[in-house]
Amino acid sequence: MPAQVSVLYRAPETAPFSMIKVEGGPFSMGGEQYDDEKPVHTVQVQTFWIGQYPVT
Repeated sequence: MPAQVSVLYRAPETAPFSMIKVEGGPFSMGGEQYDDEKPVHTVQVQTFWIGQYPVT
């Protein structure tokens, strides 16, 4: 289940750069291809803000 990204919400005007809100929710983490990925399990993340553009 991919995370839903919303650009409808913006960080406060005091933020030094443009940020977008990523809605929290459950997702499946892990895989079956390699031993160090197992087991696939559900992880719950909280809503968070992230910079709109990559920083290098």
